Amino acid sequence: MHTLFTNGDGQHSPRELLGWPKWPDSYQPPAAAQRLDFVIHSGVKGQVTVKVSGMPWNELLENVLASNGLGFVLDNNLLFIARVEDLGAIERTRGRTYRGQPITLNFLNGDLLRMLGPFQDVTGFQLVADPNLEGIMTVRVSERPAMQVIALLLVANDLAATRIEARDAKPGTTALRICKLADVKGAAVDLSKLVPTASPQR
Repeated sequence: MHTLFTNGDGQHSPRELLGWPKWPDSYQPPAAAQRLDFVIHSGVKGQVTVKVSGMPWNELLENVLASNGLGFVLDNNLLFIARVEDLGAIERTRGRTYRGQPITLNFLNGDLLRMLGPFQDVTGFQLVADPNLEGIMTVRVSERPAMQVIALLLVANDLAATRIEARDAKPGTTALRICKLADVKGAAVDLSKLVPTASPQR
């Protein structure tokens, strides 16, 4: 497993995350929730204040999301949260088998573009972002193939990858342009079809 980012034990308590500083030290997420990976679409904005008692966590989540125009897709232990109109974006990754060494990634509102370098190290692909491109990531994934994690982060930001000529790279290096989905000319690259060339690291 290649860990791109995590804290010491691989988990964040809610007290470490934005907006939850007053939760008690003894709090632990429900066991079912702890087992889930999640990706939140960049279109999800705002804050919510809620007080409940005795409600199952999944019912609470669904109610909070629905009352804010949001929804979720749960697939293969991965929870994708987005505005209702953006939920279809996850279909770009569903049902596909990805390759690459398994990685763990844990970020809250992280800068996606700053992670392109580490992803290059893990996959062996040169990743070139369009000028002025921006992206954020709120994601927790554990031991998922590197190419799947990249695909999920692109989906969460309405981005895509296309092939370009590799600049200043070794012969045979695959270079991928990271761009807005709307700016793709021709077909986007299906990352599940690519085989990473980087040597496994631990």
